[in-house]
Formats: sequence, structure tokens, C-alpha cells
Amino acid sequence: IMDEPTAVLAPKEIEELFKTLKALKKAGKSIVFISHKLHEVMEVSDRIVVLRNGEVRAERKTKDTSTHELANLMVGRDVLETLERKSIKPGGAVLEIKDLTILNEKGLEAVEKLNLVVHKNEIVGIAGVSGNGQTELSETLFGIREPVSGTIILNGKKLQKGSPSSAIKGGMGRIPEDRIETGLMMDLSVEENIILENHIKSDFQSHGLMKFKEIHNYAEGLIKQYKVKTAGRDIAVKSLSGGNLQKVILARELSGAPSLVIASQPTRGLDVGAMEFIHERLLEERERGAGIVLISEDLDEVFSLSDRIVVMYEGKIIGEASIQTASREQIGLWLSGVSK
Repeated sequence: IMDEPTAVLAPKEIEELFKTLKALKKAGKSIVFISHKLHEVMEVSDRIVVLRNGEVRAERKTKDTSTHELANLMVGRDVLETLERKSIKPGGAVLEIKDLTILNEKGLEAVEKLNLVVHKNEIVGIAGVSGNGQTELSETLFGIREPVSGTIILNGKKLQKGSPSSAIKGGMGRIPEDRIETGLMMDLSVEENIILENHIKSDFQSHGLMKFKEIHNYAEGLIKQYKVKTAGRDIAVKSLSGGNLQKVILARELSGAPSLVIASQPTRGLDVGAMEFIHERLLEERERGAGIVLISEDLDEVFSLSDRIVVMYEGKIIGEASIQTASREQIGLWLSGVSK
């Protein structure tokens, strides 16, 4: 039984895994391969079972179906397989990272002298196998982790190190890679999670007294706008599905029209319907004028959304290419540490 076995593998490693699976099948073994990546399911399976809301919704022989049909069966409606990324000329720099060095929990260098510029109307996809400094970079940009050295400039102003409030006030929104551990307060309600970063604003409180009517209306509006499926705004957020948890985070982080969005593994573990929704929202933010740092281990996602792709390996940027010139073969080599 293999549950999302390719989540942290580079393309060449995935190829080797699939060769092993096919050899095991030939040797008479039975394999259950669980994945949201439909092209992988199509490549390695003989028979496909589609689950939705904990129930078997369909069963198909692989040779008799397609990724489009499977996506529709998973969601229960027609799903777009490709998203339109409008051609937009990038604006001025919204984020400038200069010589950034970060240590991990063991005191070792996770990121070494990293330099990167992100512009308005641009999505920069940061690809890399898990454990190559992406988590530390995301946490440092948002002020959760303090760097050893280097400078982070947001909208022309130097950010205070180790200060999430400075990042938020500077115009940054963040979709963390772990929505349960760091993205939400699971025992609080949907409404309370939506206003977490805004509860001290004058719109929602006056002299320490909460304006509950305004808060209720604000939360209800975002629940509707972001299509959050919940029994009510006062329901504990822990009762929601993974896709709806992520929508709550998006509602909170994007509602303030941030100039920079850090999106770390934004669709990890989500079905194709939730992925489609989140991808559409990120593209809308790009069109609005935001700069977006997309940190993802899913190459399909990186290629679908990015204007520019950089690859991190052992804490450094090992390669960079525009979406027009990037190839999966070259990106795959960079992911494996081959710089040429």
C-alpha cells in the first residue's frame, strides 16, 4: 500500500519508483497506489477506484478512462485541466532578498547567501525536493524564523527580522505549508480564524470592545466568496475538510489585497476541485498586481502557474528559467543537484 509515494521525489526518482512497481507487479505482487496525481495513477495502474466523501463513486479500467474523466468523477462536476495564465508584463520589484543565510533547527545552514527578486504581476515558482531550505525560507520571509544574515526588502522597505507583524503590515500574506499545525487555530471557529490577523483593526473593535455584527458580516461574506463549505461561521474549523481549511486560510490572507503572497505547498493533499479553486485565486492575485512566491514540490503546479522557475538545492538556487524556456528535463536535473 503506497500513499502519495511521489510527494517528495524528484522526477528521476519517480521514474525509478515506477520501474520498481512494475517489476513488483510482474513478480506477482498486488499494489494499492493512492495519489491525487492523476497522470501517475494512469501510468502505473490497471484499475482505478475513485473515492469522494469517503465513498466509492466510480471504478474504471485504466485503458478505458482519461485524466479528464477521473477529475470530473473526483469532484462531481466538470473540471478545467488547464488554466489560462494571461500574458502580463511584470511591474516593479515587490520583494528583494539579498544574501540571505538561514540556519535550521540543528544549527546547520538551510539557506546560504540566497538572492532573489520578485516583481508585481509575477509568480515565481520555487521548486525543490523537500528539505532543501524551502521551509526555512518561507518562515524567514514571514518573520517566524530570524536569519543569520542578509536583507529582506518588501515594497522598498527593509523588513524587521523575526517579526510576522512587520511582514503583515508591510503587505505580505502567507499560505503556510502545514495548514493544521501553523495555518489555523483548530479549536477556534471559522469566523475567529478568518479575523485572526485583523481583530485589532478599527473595523472590528473599538477601545477593546469587539464589533460582533461587523465581524459576523465580514466572515459571512468571505465564507461565501471563497466557497467554504461549513455548517456555519461559528463552527470549529477542525470539522472542515482539507480543501475547506485551505479556503479559510486563503480568505484570511488574500482578503486584504496583499502586495506579496508566499504560497507554500498550497495544494498539498487536496483533490483536483480544491486545487483548481486555489490555482484560480493565485492567478487572480497575480492579475491584480501582487507578486507571488510559489513554493511547491509539484512540478505540474509549478509549470502551470509560474512566470519564472527557480530551483533550490541544498539551500542555494541552482538554476533559474523563464516559463518560456524552462523544460522538465532541465528542471529535473536541477532538482537532482546537476547544475549543467
